[in-house]
Order: sequence, then structure tokens, then C-alpha cells
Amino acid sequence: VWVSEELLDLLTIVSASTPAIVVELIDAFILAALKAGVPYDIAKRAILSVFQGIGKLCEYRDLSSVRDSVITPRGTTISLVEKMYIYEAKSRLMKALIDSIEEYLDRLKKYRENIEN
Repeated sequence: VWVSEELLDLLTIVSASTPAIVVELIDAFILAALKAGVPYDIAKRAILSVFQGIGKLCEYRDLSSVRDSVITPRGTTISLVEKMYIYEAKSRLMKALIDSIEEYLDRLKKYRENIEN
């Protein structure tokens, strides 16, 4: 993705962190499948397949429409989404990302000041 120079530092922080966070999410789903009794190899293949498919869908569909297309009334997906809101999973992840960005920008500012002096 080509961006303006002003956005480059911010995008670098977020995109560089994304693989580690996605791996943590994948691992959480695999561990939940293991807890439910699914063998590791099967769980890993299934979860990776889902993440690959979601990535492709999100390239051309709105994120909320992808989510909404798999939610059924009183189903397990809406129950999980509700629990994520109750546990503030999304807002906590966003807070962690924002805090990390601010820390990085502070370090970058100090680094640039040291170079100039």
C-alpha cells in the first residue's frame, strides 16, 4: 500500500504488529478447538482456512457484512460476539494498539531529536 510520508510511520507500526496479533488470535481459536476435543492438526487446518477465507472476503466486502453473514439468531456466533462486547475484547485490543503506537511515536521523536543534536 502506497501512503503519504505523514502516514508511513503510523502504518508501519500497525502493519508490523498485525502478524503477531493475528497469530495470537489464530492460536486462541486453535486452543479453544483443542479444549472442545478437536485434534490439533485438524483444528489448525480448519482455523487457518477460515482466516484465509476471511481475508479474501474482506478485500471486497464491508467488514460488518462479513460478520453479519455468519450470525444467526440465538446462534453460537452471536453469543460469542456478545461475549466479546461484554469482555470489551475489541476496545481492549484497540487500546493496546493505540498505547503501543503512542509509545513508538514517543521513542521515534526522541530518536529524531538525538540525531538532530
